[in-house]
Amino acid sequence: MVTDALLPVLRTLNLLPVGPTVYFPHVREMFDDNGQIRPEHAQAQTRSAQGVYDELIWLARALKAARKVNSIQ
Repeated sequence: MVTDALLPVLRTLNLLPVGPTVYFPHVREMFDDNGQIRPEHAQAQTRSAQGVYDELIWLARALKAARKVNSIQ
Protein backbone atom coordinates (compact mmCIF):
# COMPACT_ATOMS: atom_id res chain seq x y z
CA MET A 1 0.00 0.00 0.00
CA VAL A 2 1.22 3.49 -0.80
CA THR A 3 0.73 4.76 2.74
CA ASP A 4 3.06 2.04 4.07
CA ALA A 5 5.84 3.48 1.93
CA LEU A 6 5.49 6.77 3.81
CA LEU A 7 6.09 5.26 7.26
CA PRO A 8 9.88 5.85 7.23
CA VAL A 9 9.27 9.48 6.25
CA LEU A 10 6.78 9.93 9.08
CA ARG A 11 9.17 8.40 11.58
CA THR A 12 11.99 10.65 10.36
CA LEU A 13 9.75 13.63 11.02
CA ASN A 14 9.00 12.26 14.53
CA LEU A 15 5.36 11.74 13.59
CA LEU A 16 3.44 8.80 14.99
CA PRO A 17 1.18 7.09 12.49
CA VAL A 18 -2.05 5.69 13.87
CA GLY A 19 -3.50 2.33 12.87
CA PRO A 20 -7.06 3.09 11.83
CA THR A 21 -7.63 5.12 8.70
CA VAL A 22 -10.53 6.79 6.96
CA TYR A 23 -10.66 6.23 3.23
CA PHE A 24 -12.79 8.14 0.77
CA PRO A 25 -12.92 5.91 -2.28
CA HIS A 26 -15.09 7.08 -5.14
CA VAL A 27 -15.48 10.58 -3.72
CA ARG A 28 -17.92 11.65 -6.41
CA GLU A 29 -20.25 8.84 -5.39
CA MET A 30 -19.88 9.43 -1.65
CA PHE A 31 -20.60 13.17 -1.61
CA ASP A 32 -23.36 15.17 -3.24
CA ASP A 33 -22.91 18.38 -5.25
CA ASN A 34 -23.00 20.44 -2.03
CA GLY A 35 -20.17 18.47 -0.45
CA GLN A 36 -22.43 16.61 1.97
CA ILE A 37 -21.86 12.93 2.50
CA ARG A 38 -24.66 10.83 1.07
CA PRO A 39 -26.79 9.04 3.68
CA GLU A 40 -25.90 5.58 2.37
CA HIS A 41 -22.21 6.26 3.12
CA ALA A 42 -22.58 8.24 6.35
CA GLN A 43 -22.68 5.35 8.82
CA ALA A 44 -19.57 3.59 7.50
CA GLN A 45 -17.57 6.82 7.31
CA THR A 46 -18.68 7.88 10.78
CA ARG A 47 -17.60 4.51 12.15
CA SER A 48 -14.19 4.83 10.44
CA ALA A 49 -13.71 8.38 11.68
CA GLN A 50 -14.67 7.32 15.21
CA GLY A 51 -12.02 4.60 15.08
CA VAL A 52 -9.34 7.14 14.16
CA TYR A 53 -10.55 9.52 16.86
CA ASP A 54 -10.53 6.78 19.50
CA GLU A 55 -6.98 5.80 18.52
CA LEU A 56 -5.80 9.42 18.71
CA ILE A 57 -7.34 9.87 22.16
CA TRP A 58 -5.72 6.64 23.36
CA LEU A 59 -2.36 7.69 21.94
CA ALA A 60 -2.58 11.16 23.50
CA ARG A 61 -3.32 9.68 26.92
CA ALA A 62 -0.52 7.13 26.60
CA LEU A 63 2.00 9.79 25.60
CA LYS A 64 0.86 12.08 28.43
CA ALA A 65 1.35 9.27 30.95
CA ALA A 66 4.75 8.43 29.49
CA ARG A 67 5.86 12.06 29.76
CA LYS A 68 4.88 12.14 33.42
CA VAL A 69 6.90 9.00 34.12
CA ASN A 70 9.93 10.25 32.21
CA SER A 71 9.88 13.71 33.82
CA ILE A 72 10.17 12.14 37.32
CA GLN A 73 13.39 10.29 36.52
